[in-house]
Amino acid sequence: MTGGPVSLAMPPMASAGLGSLGLPDVVDTTALDHPLVTLTRIPPAYPMAAKRMGIQGWVKVRFMVTHQGKVDRVTIVDADPPEVFNRSVTHCVSRWRFKPGTVEGMPVNCWAETTVTFQLRS
Repeated sequence: MTGGPVSLAMPPMASAGLGSLGLPDVVDTTALDHPLVTLTRIPPAYPMAAKRMGIQGWVKVRFMVTHQGKVDRVTIVDADPPEVFNRSVTHCVSRWRFKPGTVEGMPVNCWAETTVTFQLRS
């Protein structure tokens, strides 16, 4: 008698989302195995009107980095001065790319936050 079957029929594997593993669909960067790694970080354009008037400031932005490393759901959290640099920041952050974050080795969607500063050179 031989040791057993040569092949074993297996049912097709179903792909599972993070929710089925007990993980949320979007995690915070503190839950990642390693910090996010920026692959492409396009700088924002300084709005011409703000440049002409000598306006400087900052924008705090929150966004989701998808499991594919793309940016989604860009939201302005705060800005000083309000509304001056928002469009420029939203446009540039949307084009950033990252090495996807992982939880237990699996790529995940995660929230990230940063502040973009606008300063004129003297």
